[in-house]
Amino acid sequence: MDVVQFDPATGRIIQTGSSRLENVEIDRACGQSIIAGMANALTEYVRDGAIVSRPSNPARLDGMTLRSLPVPCQIIIDGRVYECSDSECALSFSHPGHHVVTVEAWPMQSATWEIDN
Repeated sequence: MDVVQFDPATGRIIQTGSSRLENVEIDRACGQSIIAGMANALTEYVRDGAIVSRPSNPARLDGMTLRSLPVPCQIIIDGRVYECSDSECALSFSHPGHHVVTVEAWPMQSATWEIDN
């Protein structure tokens, strides 16, 4: 059977796969949160025992400014995480080149842009 293991506190999908029912029952007895089904961790999560779509992220890049940011969120620039509690953020880079910017606010889907400056 197809199964989804998830974090019961957030609904975040930890892993997906196939397992026999008896193994699922053992895992559940050991405290793991597992439901039957197939899921995509990038676009779905578990809410109230069901696999549902993660909401889209409203963040958008306008020139060098991130707008419509979910509050609070995390802005990840080239792998470095910055906490953000504002709905807008002006971007600046200390070094020219190619940069990857991601906005995360669980359970929303991540929004990612690649910027060359």
